[in-house]
Amino acid sequence: MELPMNKHHILQIYTDHLYGPVAHLSKKYCRAGTPKPQAYRGGSKTVGRWLKDRKEKKKEETRAHNAQVHAAVSVAAVAAAVAAVAAATAAASSSGKDDRAARTDMAMASAATLVAAQCVEAAESLGAEREHLEAVVSSAVNVRTPGDIVTVTAAAATALRGAATLRARALKEVWNIAAVIPV
Repeated sequence: MELPMNKHHILQIYTDHLYGPVAHLSKKYCRAGTPKPQAYRGGSKTVGRWLKDRKEKKKEETRAHNAQVHAAVSVAAVAAAVAAVAAATAAASSSGKDDRAARTDMAMASAATLVAAQCVEAAESLGAEREHLEAVVSSAVNVRTPGDIVTVTAAAATALRGAATLRARALKEVWNIAAVIPV
């Protein structure tokens, strides 16, 4: 005996034929086209952890930038000290009889001054304060002994190593994050 077919029964048979026997269940129990809202879990992090990581990253970036500025100021101090010594040497040699050596010393002093000025400008462009730069350069120009020059040079080398270490740490973080991101 044949059962009477209504329009719902016909729709059910048609849907089963097109989409399989469970298609009617998905329509019945789920909202079509509306994704379920989910909590933030980007890379299995909670929102609180993400905010904390972001704050730490900002601190690291600030620390690296400050180290870079400090290194630039220290290099400017070394350049100023070298320029001051070159100028003193040129002034002392100008009173001698060798005109060619005096001109060479003056050219070296001029070149060292140019390098020092560019180092100061680079430090300023990184964000160093003008008053701080003036104090550091003034102190570096007043070097008297070879020990003073070695001290200024060692301080600059240490600052450069610190800045390079922080920069490498930041790049390592970038590469670690990039390794996790699927392509």
